[in-house]
Amino acid sequence: MAEFTVISLDDGCTTTIIDHVTAENHDAAMAWIGLARPSVEVVACIRGHLKDGEDISCAGDGPVLAGGIIEWAEGNTSQTNVIAAFIGERGFTTKQEDGMFAWVGPNGEESPLFDTMGEALDNCVTFNFLEYAGNPDGSYGRMLEAK
Repeated sequence: MAEFTVISLDDGCTTTIIDHVTAENHDAAMAWIGLARPSVEVVACIRGHLKDGEDISCAGDGPVLAGGIIEWAEGNTSQTNVIAAFIGERGFTTKQEDGMFAWVGPNGEESPLFDTMGEALDNCVTFNFLEYAGNPDGSYGRMLEAK
């Protein structure tokens, strides 16, 4: 027997559910959830009892459109740092003026002013069609240095 975490969505796909299951294997763990919650949409089964906010973090109470994470990054230093570094690598910067925020492009073009840094970052990404293609190995994020 082993411990598993099964991630699912309620029948309206509005709430993310994280269940801990003890079972023989991944398939058996998902079968237990099928018996306990027959109307949920099972997303994944991962070995181990993952702790929410420690080992796993949900984007919201339910599914969140990935682009919304950029739009709502305000107040989340980790997210705004990633987005600011991403646009910086493409020659964009941000500025604050009279409590408002804007982005400045590589040729000096400036955006309108926004109430929050998150809005300015989101506008920079969407207005300039900046898209992250990922890493050569198919992963996302920063490549780890080889040891």
